[in-house]
Amino acid sequence: MSLLRPFFLAVLFAGLLQEAMNAAWSDQRQGGPSLDFFPNRIIGATPQTSAVVQDSQGRLYVGSDALLVYDGAGWTSHPLSEGYNLFALCFGPDKKLWTGAYNQIGYYTETPDKGFVFTSLLPKLAAEQRRIEYTWDCGLVGSQVYFICQSKVLRWANDKFTVWDFPTETRLCPVHLGDELWFTHLETGLYRLTAEGPQLEYGPKDLPLRPAFGLERDAGGLRLFSRDGLCYAGQPEKSLCSAEVIDFLRTRPLSSVRRLPNGDLALGTLGGLGLMSADGRLLRTLSQEDGLTSNAINAL
Repeated sequence: MSLLRPFFLAVLFAGLLQEAMNAAWSDQRQGGPSLDFFPNRIIGATPQTSAVVQDSQGRLYVGSDALLVYDGAGWTSHPLSEGYNLFALCFGPDKKLWTGAYNQIGYYTETPDKGFVFTSLLPKLAAEQRRIEYTWDCGLVGSQVYFICQSKVLRWANDKFTVWDFPTETRLCPVHLGDELWFTHLETGLYRLTAEGPQLEYGPKDLPLRPAFGLERDAGGLRLFSRDGLCYAGQPEKSLCSAEVIDFLRTRPLSSVRRLPNGDLALGTLGGLGLMSADGRLLRTLSQEDGLTSNAINAL
């Protein structure tokens, strides 16, 4: 079965961040949220789609086996050469759209006629380093571009790559903290990407058993959201959420976390959506029975 899941725009921009919608979702008597669903025949995609970013003009960019662009009126598709499963997207200050896919990394640039052309940087890697497998995320540290791959971290700077190998029986799991990009390597700990390279912040004994897919800082320290629930780094045995939240996450792999304007949290999983209060109580769960087009949520 593919590692990707069907993508639906509704979870991303059809009301998650509206406080009125939040109130309705927390009330079991109310109906499900309204959805804008774009079928594959409309967006020109394969059933597997994943990463989403937005530019300064409000256009949406969606990763699939090609780059899909939505300008508010329609969709266009732009090829990805010699790769598939476009998981990683991020804009740089030079207006390049940096991109990572299966065994492919590079960037898109926009042409005068609103097309997008892909330039591969894979040939810039040494031949023995080119089997990068999945590229799970990418991000910027100053002018440097990082790619988090299956078991490697790549940095593109000064027209060359630096490679860090992280052998693992699973994969590297990226997570964002504001503008910072972090990742979990289960064997050695939680890392933050810096101008000097990956920096180990917490070892395995300071972390839950499963990787974090959400990070927040508050007065108590660094809060980690994982399939084990919510805890502070350094105190993995002390839960910050209810038993109902833990039970919900243990049966549904966590994929993403988003803080809502009223302080509640949306928990995206591969088995539906959960709403958690600021004090760690499970308020509501949503699934296909409530109107979602799929239970598999890749991102919020």
